[in-house]
Amino acid sequence: MKKLLKFIFGLIGILAVGLIALSYALPHIIDPNNYKDDFTALVNKHTGRKLTIGGELRLSLFPWLRVKASDITLENAEGFGEVPMAQIKVAEISVRILPLLKGRVEVDKVMLGGMTLSLVTNDRGKTNWDDLLGRDKAGEGMALAAFVVGGVNVRDSQVIWRDHKAANHYIFNKLSFDVGQILSGKSEKLALSFKLLQSNENYQLPVKLKGRVRFDAEQNKLVLQDALFDTRLGGVGVELSAPELEYLIRTMILEVKALEYRLTGWPVIVHGKLPTSKFNLKKQRASIPRAVVSAANGQVNLSIQGHRLLRAPYLSGRIIAPMFDLRGFLKAFSVDVDTRDNKVLSRASVHAVYEASTSRINIQDIKAILDDTTALGTLNVSGFDQPSYSFNINVDDIDLDRYLSADQQKHSGAGTEAQGMPGGMLFALPVALLRSFDTKGNLNIQSLKMSGLRAQDVRIGVKAKDGEVEVSPVSAKLYGGTLLGNLKLDTRNDSPLLSVNETLSHVQMLPMLSDAGISECLTGTGRLNIKISGHGNDSREVLRSLQGETEFSIRNGMIKGLDIRKLVLDARRLFANLRGGQIKSVTADETEFKFTEMKGTLVFNNGVASNTDLNIKSPLFRISGNGTADMVAQTMNYLMEITVVGSAQGPGGEGLAELKGLSIPVRITGRFESLSYKIDKNLWWQRDKEKIAKKLGIGVDQLKLPEEGVGLSIGKEVKDLLEGLLRQESKKNGHSKQD
Repeated sequence: MKKLLKFIFGLIGILAVGLIALSYALPHIIDPNNYKDDFTALVNKHTGRKLTIGGELRLSLFPWLRVKASDITLENAEGFGEVPMAQIKVAEISVRILPLLKGRVEVDKVMLGGMTLSLVTNDRGKTNWDDLLGRDKAGEGMALAAFVVGGVNVRDSQVIWRDHKAANHYIFNKLSFDVGQILSGKSEKLALSFKLLQSNENYQLPVKLKGRVRFDAEQNKLVLQDALFDTRLGGVGVELSAPELEYLIRTMILEVKALEYRLTGWPVIVHGKLPTSKFNLKKQRASIPRAVVSAANGQVNLSIQGHRLLRAPYLSGRIIAPMFDLRGFLKAFSVDVDTRDNKVLSRASVHAVYEASTSRINIQDIKAILDDTTALGTLNVSGFDQPSYSFNINVDDIDLDRYLSADQQKHSGAGTEAQGMPGGMLFALPVALLRSFDTKGNLNIQSLKMSGLRAQDVRIGVKAKDGEVEVSPVSAKLYGGTLLGNLKLDTRNDSPLLSVNETLSHVQMLPMLSDAGISECLTGTGRLNIKISGHGNDSREVLRSLQGETEFSIRNGMIKGLDIRKLVLDARRLFANLRGGQIKSVTADETEFKFTEMKGTLVFNNGVASNTDLNIKSPLFRISGNGTADMVAQTMNYLMEITVVGSAQGPGGEGLAELKGLSIPVRITGRFESLSYKIDKNLWWQRDKEKIAKKLGIGVDQLKLPEEGVGLSIGKEVKDLLEGLLRQESKKNGHSKQD
């Protein structure tokens, strides 16, 4: 037995050496080029295509039977032009030797190098590879996969896909592809990489795919298991993984099971899951019942129905972002938000229904919650190259002051821009963006608090196109009255033009001024009519060019802390000095001034406001005035005339009677933050000395002009009111100290 085994192994060794020697000698004995025509005829028989082999065929037998060819071209399908469907620089086919000894041809591996594959879909949707997938005459065709028995290795290649029906052009550069014997029914390793370039795009998308693939002959499907997909777009890495994907070849249906993804390259990793989803590539449809997107502490759930995916994609579905902490979410992205109220931005959620195509996005049934505010509405975007927006948003209750930063709250102080023209804030906006902005919509707010002011039933319409922005109408109910007006901004010229037309009617002054942080000393029912305009690229330029007028009136009001009787009696001391006598200071019993009407007009000319028609009526006094306020320099020079028209009982009553019919000039001058109030004795003397002398019953030559003027007892509340209103007007028209 031992000798027999020795003989057998010796014989096997001799045969092995002989086969090795034969594998090196046979290529020199047999010339494969003699069979080139037979091979090309075989391909033509089974595909209907002409195959051309420009280079010589080379044959080797060790360790496998291999045929190597170069300069190979496969002609295109009929009707798809003269450009070959495939051009291959080098092709190498490995054939198993043992099956050959039994009369069978089994291809083990096909290796292709430097291949250019041209795929075309014509404008009728027909492709130049349809006939290679078994769509030929019975008995004359075979599937393209029949040539790939043992596996395929592709390197340094590219695929060009021209889809004339969808007007798309894709190039897969630096294509590498390696797969094993998938037709065996067993899972084989798969590796794929390429760089995708789309027409009219200036970047390449790198793609890598790994996994295990098998072909199920009974169901005619490809199954990809343990799939890993990797790409990078604009610095953002995209990683996809799925335990299994199934592709039905005949129906072109792709089913993805339990897909997971990760997006990296941001401060926070974005990740999520997709349940079992189906993509019908033949009908170009997709169905994803629930996709989950997670980042930091936020999550978004999407349902997606897709149609015409490769021609003109159309998606629809629902967006649900359950309640999450928005402040924590932003902080995870290194965005720190400073708000006056640290409790805001703690609750946020969004529910909506969407439709999207390559030309528009429609978002309907929006329900967005932010803290204690709920917004309902719609948002539409069309034309992504030059987008056009339309919206209709309804908000229930919002307090914008809670979202101001501590610094903004400090500087907003007395009301900020809410009451009128938001000059400084407006010109913080990019004018270039406004010139290209195209939008139309409506914003409705049931209850609004902004800059301390409260309003109800706020209605704001917005329309912007070709550089013209119109906010109209603007209406609201506030403090027992109404606001109605519009704002226009024309950015078509180098110097944008802003115009404001607003009317505030029947408002209660005390609560409005108090909430605005201006004053708590003025009461009455007020009306304000603003018609002003200005041009410029920043708030200071607008202020310097300001034109127009503002009419104001207040009825049945009162100024707390202002005792006109006391002011007049202070003036009477000067009156007494004029005749060389003295009177004791009288303490009046009133600390407020009641009036039946206060009205006037502010006329703006290049940033300077002038008034010549002030008219304040009360039972005892008439007050008029004229002067200017420079909104740029923030200075004032104003002359107020107080005329006694009646007398009163009580302390000081006789003094009023003595001054009846005389007008007391009060000069108000200085910067807005430090105004001074004095009786203009020189004016009073020059203008009214005859009247004064007659009242006193003496000659003019007997009047004695005091060296010093008499300061007025203007209460702090009144100073704060006037200075606050002036500062407010300056802010309202876009000026601040920072300017």
